[in-house]
Amino acid sequence: AQAIVTGDKQLDRFLRSLPLKLQKKGVRKATRASAKIVLADAQRRAPRDTGHLANSLVVRTAKGSRGRRMPRGTFGHSVQTRGGTMFYGDEYYAGFVEYGTKQRRMKTKTGGKITSAGFLAQGLNRGRVEAQPFMRPALYENKRVIRTVFKRLLGIALREIAAEG
Repeated sequence: AQAIVTGDKQLDRFLRSLPLKLQKKGVRKATRASAKIVLADAQRRAPRDTGHLANSLVVRTAKGSRGRRMPRGTFGHSVQTRGGTMFYGDEYYAGFVEYGTKQRRMKTKTGGKITSAGFLAQGLNRGRVEAQPFMRPALYENKRVIRTVFKRLLGIALREIAAEG
């Protein structure tokens, strides 16, 4: 899930008029604070079998795909597991919890298909897992608060930058 927060036109214009280094400085605190709102709610919503999933959630500086830097002028933070994304690391199952899985059919060596019921007798469960969303609701249900916090903190940071220079 990705959120794009845009400020009012005056704030956007002022931000674009700043050098890239000052833009980053102004935006960094606002995006981190906004991501922490999502983090707290996602940790609260995460299913609690062992608590590892909720404890593995962290705020990190956002990166482009495959670890590459994001395009010039793009800044942000993301909420993710310590492994990096929802399907990697020790908490690789986070994506399965968030999105669920579909019923899978396994092929036999002879080419025939066996449903998961055939594997249950052998103790190999390949069934469907219901989605238990915790990240998306944490983002979507806090959009208004996130936008308010982001604008307020960005405004404060930009006023500090303007006072310095």
